[in-house]
Amino acid sequence: MNIDTSMLAPMTEENFSKVARLVDEEFSSAEAEQVLPDEIVMQISQRLMEKNREAYEVLAK
Repeated sequence: MNIDTSMLAPMTEENFSKVARLVDEEFSSAEAEQVLPDEIVMQISQRLMEKNREAYEVLAK
C-alpha cells in the first residue's frame, strides 16, 4: 500500500470539513479504480472456489 503523505492532515474541529471532503474525494477515486467487469469477477471467484474446494466441502458438513 502506498501512502500519499501530501494527503496527511491533522484532525481538528477547525478543519474537520476539509478532512472529511479529502477523505470523500479519495474514497471516490479509489472506488472507481476497483471496479471490474462481471466476467473478471466471476473468473476470479471460480478460481478461488476450485482452489479451496476441499475446505468448502469440510465446512459444508
